[in-house]
Amino acid sequence: MSGDNSEPLLGDVESWGNQPTIEEVEDDVTEYCSVDELLVKHHTRVLRYVQEKGVALLGEFEEEDNLVFPAFAEAQLLCFGADDRKLDYETEWRKRLKEAGGKRAKLGGWSNKVAVEAFVVTIRGAAAPDSRGLLQPLLKRYQAKRCSYAVFALPAVQAVIHFKWTTYARRVLMVELFLFLLWLISFNVFTIAFQDEDLGSSLHDLLRTARGRVTVAAEIMALVGMAPFLLLEVGTISAYGFGWLDLWNSLDMLTYCTQIGVTICHLGRFWTKSDLLTTLLVIQSILLVFRLQWYTQALQTVRMAYLPIIKEVWVSLRPAFFLMLLVMWGYATAFCCALRNDQEAQEEYSSIITSFLSMFEHQYGDVELTPMLKTKSPIIATSLAVSYIFVQGTIIINVLLGIVLASIERASQNEGMKMLLNQAKIIDEIESTLPSWVEKRWPHWFPPFVHILRIIPEKLDRVEQDALWSLMGRDEPQALQSVTSNPLTNGHPRHTGSADLQEQGSGGEGDGGQEEGGQGEGGGEGREQAGPVAPSLQKQMAAMQRQMERQERLLQRMCAQLALPQGAGSARGREGLDSS
Repeated sequence: MSGDNSEPLLGDVESWGNQPTIEEVEDDVTEYCSVDELLVKHHTRVLRYVQEKGVALLGEFEEEDNLVFPAFAEAQLLCFGADDRKLDYETEWRKRLKEAGGKRAKLGGWSNKVAVEAFVVTIRGAAAPDSRGLLQPLLKRYQAKRCSYAVFALPAVQAVIHFKWTTYARRVLMVELFLFLLWLISFNVFTIAFQDEDLGSSLHDLLRTARGRVTVAAEIMALVGMAPFLLLEVGTISAYGFGWLDLWNSLDMLTYCTQIGVTICHLGRFWTKSDLLTTLLVIQSILLVFRLQWYTQALQTVRMAYLPIIKEVWVSLRPAFFLMLLVMWGYATAFCCALRNDQEAQEEYSSIITSFLSMFEHQYGDVELTPMLKTKSPIIATSLAVSYIFVQGTIIINVLLGIVLASIERASQNEGMKMLLNQAKIIDEIESTLPSWVEKRWPHWFPPFVHILRIIPEKLDRVEQDALWSLMGRDEPQALQSVTSNPLTNGHPRHTGSADLQEQGSGGEGDGGQEEGGQGEGGGEGREQAGPVAPSLQKQMAAMQRQMERQERLLQRMCAQLALPQGAGSARGREGLDSS
């Protein structure tokens, strides 16, 4: 359920437009409602509660675009912490927009007003550290496979992540990246200097040479760079217990153990001439390079993170990979039997092991047929080679390639949600190891309430890319934006039943669709020729149907909360008619 392929469980998580006002949630979510109270009082529907009442609308206002767009830059939200849930949001946000946007204000051709809306996270202490806040309980729930990663895209959770990330977590991550680069570079300097070392010399003799001093210094610097990460890992283990154990954390622990093992073997001069030290160096060189990719998962500037792709590919490829191994083992046995009388000429097939390794060498079907024709059993050997070329090189390899491509496509889905998940993990890892004096020194990192500002995409003055030619009498295919589209970088908001579609539909009926075609029949013919319009209209109608169902459920909940006596509504209606 919580794997990388999980579909969002909460429906359309892009639900900023459906958030209630602050007055509507005051009865259920008081100003003193904390995370602990939420988990105890509403433990049966925590996620639904966070989705429906975790964020409340304070109001909206307009501001100059010369201030708004530079302040938002590439972000979808602006956040700040406050002690109060209710405040003069318009005055506060105008001041912050001038401070943030005024420094980077640029002329935009002409001046325009941009509509923005202010929200607040209604749960007190949602931005608190470790288990007192909202992130760690959700992460534990996710790691226990009780929910999807879509919960981290809920407005309340997304706002907390964005606030923490922009306030301190991103800067701490850059410090971690610097320390890791120190670890990585120092280890590589050590491996280079270690190549020509006299493995029989003692540590005292080693320190007498310049190369030996460089080797030992680089090894110590690698340990210094590793130490903070080991502390972070210990803090995470104490917070999560057995829930900490997964594939990536296991690889991290292997990296620490390998680095410590290299240092013990080298400085203690133990087994320096054996293959143990060489094996440890080889493993550590690969693990450090893969660990470097871990930092790219939470950075927006990095378009592709390799670790999730590798994991997704392996999970999908595993059954087919084992099937390929069975096929290769069968052919290895067959070649070993068929060429048992030609072991001197065909040494690569002289045993089962060497024959199996040869199958790996020729896994793309590049077996040479000429040597097979010169064997003592040319018909059997050649037929076996041709069948291996067809089965392995033509079928199995292409099947594996198709699985890999499909896995990469799946891994690239919902990138925004996965990035929020990775940011939440980094934030919680940092907070799990923060000493108590940090919270006292920087209390603004963990405010009681988080206030949010968001641009209203539906009210932006911008080009609708899917209706460029609609006013010229042509029906063009509708290119809908994804739910994760950014109003600052993409061309237009999501389209769910626009006026342009209504104009196009009326033109096809023949009631005045004569702007350029003149006749209603011409409009109908044009629609038949523009084939991709129909599927797009079906998608829009389905989206409108889902929206109507959500509104119906909202009305039912409102009626249930009002709890009017039976017949009261009809009595009021009759009184209104009598008075009129």
